[in-house]
Amino acid sequence: KVDTRCGLHVHVDARDLSTETVKNAIKRYARHENEIDKLVPSARRNNSYCQPMRDMVSWLDNRPASHTARQIAEVSDRYWKLNLA
Repeated sequence: KVDTRCGLHVHVDARDLSTETVKNAIKRYARHENEIDKLVPSARRNNSYCQPMRDMVSWLDNRPASHTARQIAEVSDRYWKLNLA
């Protein structure tokens, strides 16, 4: 049973992903964010430790297409739902 003591995180080695793959991962997560949020209690969904990926998509949409995966990861800290750090 899910309650306020439960959380969810998955580690994936992504250091060899291309810039396009990183951008696609961000956009896909954002597209399915509401469904993914249902895996954790509401208290853990929107807080300062778990920023919504739709905000990251907005940030990406206002950046030059030449941004590299490393540059994208450098601007994001670990407090996004999809941690790129």
